[in-house]
Amino acid sequence: AAFLIESIAWVWLREINQEVTFINSRALSVTAEETKTAQSSTPNFSSSPRELLPTIDPASSSVNIIEVAKAIQAVVDQNPQIDFGVSFVNLKDGGQLDINGDTSFTAASTTKVLIASMLLQKIEAGELNLSRSLFGQTVGDLLKAMINQSDNESWLTIMNLLGYPNQISYAQQLGINSYNYSENTLSSNDMALFLSKLYTGQILNKEHTKL
Repeated sequence: AAFLIESIAWVWLREINQEVTFINSRALSVTAEETKTAQSSTPNFSSSPRELLPTIDPASSSVNIIEVAKAIQAVVDQNPQIDFGVSFVNLKDGGQLDINGDTSFTAASTTKVLIASMLLQKIEAGELNLSRSLFGQTVGDLLKAMINQSDNESWLTIMNLLGYPNQISYAQQLGINSYNYSENTLSSNDMALFLSKLYTGQILNKEHTKL
């Protein structure tokens, strides 16, 4: 799938609901929400440990986390009109940092990856089949349209197939507690956690990450 790359990042702008590439690094999840009033102060970085995202001594990291933090903070300082949520994880050694990492933002199309992984887990469990027909299309075709073309109709069809309450349960099983399907919101820390598990093969078999 298009999202399964080593270096991935998003900026989410709530008011215009537009996705743009922001920073290229290992397992970086970025969210941003435009605000009408400039913030009087910038958020501080935190380093609270999370499951599979251990905080480590920056001196032992293969990536200079302090320099990464300075680079991200510079972008934040230059854009006081934007409320940022940033989560950075170095997959090699677990180094991490975040800005407003536990704050939920409008996730736009990024949660399509979460829905795709849930669907593929059910495929692996034998509960669903990619060749199953839904409204004249196969589940596999809907999945490809949802991910490769970011097709919203395919997204809604798959979400209805999976069941909305089941999506919350699935997210929680992965340690993701901020996902809200009715508002389509998610925190950057939870997205970073999800992407880390997905990339390191803790969610899907390898064959299902390269459809």
